[in-house]
Amino acid sequence: MSRIIALVDGFNLYHSLQENPAYHKYKWLNVDKLLKTYFPVGLEKIFYFTSPTPWDIDKVARHKVFIKAMESTGIEIIYGKFKDKDRKCPHCKKKLQIQRRKANGCKYCSYFISLGIPEKI
Repeated sequence: MSRIIALVDGFNLYHSLQENPAYHKYKWLNVDKLLKTYFPVGLEKIFYFTSPTPWDIDKVARHKVFIKAMESTGIEIIYGKFKDKDRKCPHCKKKLQIQRRKANGCKYCSYFISLGIPEKI
């Protein structure tokens, strides 16, 4: 039997849904149910990678509710983070500080690789 482990990039999933107003109704998507519909047999684990946006308290509150809902279905949440980065405005030359996701791709890759390594070597 196939062994299926799903890794979901929550940041890109959210922004893909956000881009098209017709998809906004799916922002509270039941990820567990969706994946079990596509993989009714063999789905062993779902990992959901996410990075809460620390600059918007309302979004953080909604994000926490969404995460709790996913955890209640057995999805394992893996947190990334944002880091401050200095930029210069190309128009006024003023220094700005923006926040960017940091090293989350490496986190996905390391999880992916570790899942393929047998527990007992």
